Amino acid sequence: KKAGDSQKKAGEQMQQLASDMRNAMQQNEQQQAEIDMDALRQLLENIVQLSFDQEANMDDLQATAARDPHLLDIGRQQKKLRDDARMVQDSLFALSKRVPQIKAMVNREMALVNDNMDQALDHLAPARSAARARPVAADHQQRAMTSLNNLALMLDEALQQMQQRSEERRVGPACRSR
Repeated sequence: KKAGDSQKKAGEQMQQLASDMRNAMQQNEQQQAEIDMDALRQLLENIVQLSFDQEANMDDLQATAARDPHLLDIGRQQKKLRDDARMVQDSLFALSKRVPQIKAMVNREMALVNDNMDQALDHLAPARSAARARPVAADHQQRAMTSLNNLALMLDEALQQMQQRSEERRVGPACRSR
């Protein structure tokens, strides 16, 4: 009888331990999801700001005459935007490793952002002497901005899905079965 009671008690302790481990794992998953959502929110803000800055630089280019020395400033601003895009890219790629559903689109859109910003820079250099280079540079700026906007939309959707899943986890299975 003593052995049976001891086994029963050990079984109950094992069940409690398993329950505690499940709870700890769920808590860790929720904490990681919160961290990922915060990172996603910050990235979204940075991408939206980068898109607005790209649009302002594009508008500045379109309002600037050929041979205007201000074209050098526009080129410098485009280079700064390109550097900012690299920082966003590093953060995006790190996040996409933890949130696999965004990886393919992040890779595709960031490749387009990079390519179009590089092309814009390449066409801004001769824009002071070749009037036909300005519209080509502006077109690449527009395309970079479009890819940034696509990224922002995709990240916003991913953030909404993560928030919904987080809310569902908080509510718990008891409420969902009603």
